[in-house]
This record gives sequence, structure tokens and C-alpha cells, in this order.
Amino acid sequence: MRLVSNTYRNPMPATGKGKNPVRTVSTGGPNAVSWGPGSPLALMAGPCVIESRAHCLGIAKKLAALAGKLGIPLVFKASFDKANRSSIDSWRGPGIEKGLEILAEVREKTRLPVVTDIHEPWQAARAAAAGIDVLQIPAFLCRQTDLLLAAGETGRVVNVKKMQGMAPEAMAQVVRKIESTGNRRILLTERGESFGYGNLVADMRNLMVMRALGCPVVFDATHSVQRPGALGTGTGGDAKWAPPLARAAVATGACDGLFLETHENPAKALSDGPNSIPLRDVGPLWKTLRAIAALVEPVRRGGAALAAAFALAAALAPSSAAGADHLALRGQSVTDLRMPLQRHENGRVKELLCADTAWIDAEGLVHADGGVRLVMLDEAGGTNGVATAVAGVYDPKSNSARCTGPVHFELTRKGVTLDGTDFQWRSEDTLLRIEKDAVLVLFRGGTSSVEALSK
Repeated sequence: MRLVSNTYRNPMPATGKGKNPVRTVSTGGPNAVSWGPGSPLALMAGPCVIESRAHCLGIAKKLAALAGKLGIPLVFKASFDKANRSSIDSWRGPGIEKGLEILAEVREKTRLPVVTDIHEPWQAARAAAAGIDVLQIPAFLCRQTDLLLAAGETGRVVNVKKMQGMAPEAMAQVVRKIESTGNRRILLTERGESFGYGNLVADMRNLMVMRALGCPVVFDATHSVQRPGALGTGTGGDAKWAPPLARAAVATGACDGLFLETHENPAKALSDGPNSIPLRDVGPLWKTLRAIAALVEPVRRGGAALAAAFALAAALAPSSAAGADHLALRGQSVTDLRMPLQRHENGRVKELLCADTAWIDAEGLVHADGGVRLVMLDEAGGTNGVATAVAGVYDPKSNSARCTGPVHFELTRKGVTLDGTDFQWRSEDTLLRIEKDAVLVLFRGGTSSVEALSK
């Protein structure tokens, strides 16, 4: 078993040793979605505009089913009014009254949080009263003080899209305006930078600059590939570039969520079809994005040292070729190594386990604290399962790891997500069992099965 380390550097300025200034923002509620360090990569997705009640409910249900299958933290997106369409003849949506009714029905029937645009100050309270979880400020309106204040005063999550042509540092004043209302539930979204007339370019530096302002950052992959006004009476786009840009954004380690406009048939979409991703492509893209997110998770958490507890202990085992290199660490802190550790088997990475700090005590037990995250990879290198906990201890003698909770376990391949109570998973070489606030991982032979001991 080889121990492989890579050096990661946190692009965010730290407020103190081992600290990351980025706050965590959550929609709240029983199906809350969160953005920020320690929260899984989140997704806002849906059609550009509400085309009809039937279409909106239909695509929302399909996205909800996909989210359940893949364990996606999903917020459904659709606009009741696109007030900034290129042409007076373009479809704007059903309007605020009918549109909010439809979105409320989506929220009730799918149990998904919902995000929608507002364009005028009076719409903020109206949308919040209708149950909208996230109020979105369009890019062209991100400097409008009255609109920002009205959105902030609702207490809802406010997602502000950075205007094309606006320096990312200037978003600090946008944040200040909203925070003046006492609301700190702010997301900042990058949606492309003007690159001459009728074209946009995605500057990935903007993600890191905006995240340094203390707010979680979202990358809008589909609007970043727009060609504004390119069709004369409408906006064009290059949807084929949205997936690679999304992958690049997640790989920066400064992206807390993705924004994707999607449609069953983008060619027939009533708005933003040229830059929308086909609905059938969302699932495969998300699997790739989640795998990238797992690899850069230590960077997104920021600041603190990174360690994989059981991988580090395995390196100390007599059978490990790398063990001799690390015996000197016994009884010492490895907080400042800043290295994510990986367990290799048969030439490929099997697991990644990261934590903020790790050390080895006099008994040879490996301790990991501060957001332990175990990522299990399948044969193709994709995410097979994810377990998170607050802290953990690995015992090389019994080859087991015990983590304190609350524990969250998501078995991606089986579409199972359980939190902290009586769950057991067996595969060919692993037994994983969650009992209340602890998770026990043992490596042994056995048949493959998944069983919920109780629900």
C-alpha cells in the first residue's frame, strides 16, 4: 500500500491559522440545501423561464427524481418573468402572480427549495411570502441598491449574479448593501465576463476573488456561454462549452455550487435554449463534477491541514512500503503537512479521506479532527460513496476506523443516503455500519449487499 500526497494551497486569505472566512449559507427547512466550506457541492437547475404549469412541474419532478437518485443537493430554478429579454416579442413568462403559484406548487410537490429572479424591489416581499427560498438578483441589476435592500430585508437567501464587465472586487459593495439589512445569507454568482461585443468569457479568477469576500460562490455555467444579442432578436450561445467550464470551475476549489439551465429539448425552449444543457446530460455531468469536487474538497475547506486517517495509519503498518517513512511521526502532530492522503490498491486510488488535522498517539492510534470526509471511488474513478463525520480514530491493529458524529453516509451507486442511525453496508472488502452518532469501517472479505437495519 503506497501513501501518495499532493500539496494544496488555499487561494483564500485566512482570518487566522486554520480558519476559512467563507460563511455557510443554507435555505433552511426540512430539505435544506447549503453552500460553503464543509457543505457538499450544490446545484441550482431548471428551465430559464416558466413556459407553462405542466412543463414546469414536469421538469421539476424529473430533476427531483434525479436528485434523489444521485444524492444531489438541488434547488429548482425557473423565472416567472424575464424582464430583460432582447425583443419585445420574446416570451417573458406567466407573470408574478401565476408564476409564484406554479413555483409554490413545485415546492410542495417535489419538496425542493426554489430560486427565482426578482427585478423590482416590491417583488422581493411578494416572492418571499410565496415561499421562495432563494431570491436571485439578475446580473444587470446587481448594483441596484433598493433592489438589494428589499431582497436582504426578507431574510431569505439572496443570490447575486455579478454583472458582465464588473470587477469581482466590486462585489464587496454589493455584499455590504445586503448585510446592512442584517441579512448575511448571501451567495455570489459568476456568469461570464464581457469579451467584446456579443461574447462572454469565463474568468476563473473571479471565483476566488469573490469567495475571499466571505460568501459562498456559485458558477453559472450556462449563462457564461451566452452570446448576448447574437441572434438579433434573441441571445445565442454555445451550450457545448458549459460542461467543460463547469468542470474547470469546480476544479478551482473555490466553487460551492453550480447553476445550470436545462430543458428536455433546448431547441424548443422559449428562452435561452442555445446555452441550455439537455436534461438527459445533467446526471452524467453531475457525476463528473462530484468526483472533481471530492478531489479538491480540501482546497474548498481551506486553511487547515489535510489528512486521511486510515491511509496514514496504513502507512505505519509493517506491510506498508511507505511505513518506514512515517514512523517518526508517532506521537507528533502532522497538522502542518498540508497533504491529502490516498489509499492505493492494485495501482489505483480506492479511498480519499480528508480532515482538518491529524496526529498519531503513543498507542499508534491515528486521530483525525475537523470535518472528516471519506470518499470511496469505483473502478472508473467515480464517486461510489461518501461518509462524513466530525472526527475519527483509526486503529491499525484491528484495521478499523471509528468516527464521531453526526454522521452522514451516501452510497452513490445504490442511491442510498442515511444520516447517523443504524445503517450497514457490505461490499467485497468492506463492512460499513452507522450506529447512532458513530461509523465503524472494517476491511474484510464478504459478499456484496446493502441493508438498512432500521429507518
